[in-house]
Amino acid sequence: MQVLHHVFVPKVWHSLLEPGYKLLGVIRNPFDHFTSVFNYFAVSVRISREFNVSNATAFDYFLKHPNVYFKYFAHDDGNFIFKNPLLFDFGYTEDSNVPLKRFLAYVKRRFAVVLVADYMDESLILLKRTLCWNMRDILIFSKNKSRWKNIADPSTMPKGEKLYQEREALYKKWSKEDIIFYDTFLQILRDRIAKEPFFQEELNVYRRVREITRKYCNKSVGLNKPVIIKASVFNEQFKIDKYLCNRLRLHVLNYILKLQNKNNRTLQVLQGIRNSKFQWSDENQDAMGEFVKPDKKINLLKVSARNLKGKKYQLTKGQLLRKQSIGHVQEDRGN
Repeated sequence: MQVLHHVFVPKVWHSLLEPGYKLLGVIRNPFDHFTSVFNYFAVSVRISREFNVSNATAFDYFLKHPNVYFKYFAHDDGNFIFKNPLLFDFGYTEDSNVPLKRFLAYVKRRFAVVLVADYMDESLILLKRTLCWNMRDILIFSKNKSRWKNIADPSTMPKGEKLYQEREALYKKWSKEDIIFYDTFLQILRDRIAKEPFFQEELNVYRRVREITRKYCNKSVGLNKPVIIKASVFNEQFKIDKYLCNRLRLHVLNYILKLQNKNNRTLQVLQGIRNSKFQWSDENQDAMGEFVKPDKKINLLKVSARNLKGKKYQLTKGQLLRKQSIGHVQEDRGN
């Protein structure tokens, strides 16, 4: 299950998922995230208009007078700046009446991995090892980066500059709980990595493979001939082809839509099986994955979603045909 721009509300998730579920989360340096939001939603324009300050100094004005800003825009639907937005996304607010230390312990238990965007390569390797994935599963391209920059954009400043450090210090005073949350899970990431054998070696292999993938997918010609990534102690052999490139280039919204469509087709297939009125189509083949030649018939009414998980089938003429035994599914031999 994947969500986008979603606030974690345990009550909602408990109603949707089986008990004992685990989650994956992503966090980002709070100050860098703040500067991104500040610029994307043009908060400086609102500040300069309402408080009679220049657009170039609006960012510093906010950091020095955040409470003045919030008092003025407290009930404004157009306000996109919040205190401790990272904690808010994970379901914690000042009205939660839960000590922050206790909430941190809860997130540690509920989330299998919290990825850190500022250390995405390292996070992905840890995710791969935690979920027993292959290296091909964690290949990514950076997309949806803001291209808008101007002289007043604080995120363009080198992080070593004195002014950046002064601004970051002001932000940390105002949103200190977010800083605690971020530092806690950054340290957890580092501690887990320190316990992983040969982590740096796998990280180096991953970065080389990703660079090979990037160069291959950026080619204007020659995509018909795939590149083979040979097996190593860190990965199985796999190929980089134009189909992989197309998926990697997809915008996140388009990719989620693609997954939703695939899941919907799978549900339609399963519903057709339950109703014994399945109709063959190419979309069904795509939804169910790789199909194999039939060798035995089985009773359609005995097939359930649980039986189908991870198996390979061929569906034709209203019947589901199998290649391998599927546990407790009863065979139809005309009895």
